[in-house]
Amino acid sequence: MGQIRFKNLDEAEAYLRSHPVAMGSSDLLHCAQSLECQVKGFPEHRHPLFQKSIGWLVSRVFLAMGKMKHDVSAPIPGLREDAELNHGAALARILDSIAAFRAASTIAPHFVYGAVSKSEADALQAHHIADHVTARSR
Repeated sequence: MGQIRFKNLDEAEAYLRSHPVAMGSSDLLHCAQSLECQVKGFPEHRHPLFQKSIGWLVSRVFLAMGKMKHDVSAPIPGLREDAELNHGAALARILDSIAAFRAASTIAPHFVYGAVSKSEADALQAHHIADHVTARSR
């Protein structure tokens, strides 16, 4: 299977609903946590100079390419790993996290990219989910 791509969270959600076992529960939880942090705030951030230079550039590259490539085993810095949930509960959590992201009137800066618009965050979070799906399908 080639690289999975989602332009936005609508596409990611539709894929997860039609392919509920595309990712394991730990990947679903990680992606749900990323969405939750995008709404509530990430516990740790890269240095502001990094965010405004390399972080900003990386976000532009991912947005221009319509995909991302990252270390899918890396945790979100400063975030404690949640207890493992069964697959059904993990799938429900990411779907709830997508809904909460959509409902949020504002979003928090990303720990790497810094401040991005909500539409950019939507695309970047969708690319994040797609990279996890792709990595687990190999």
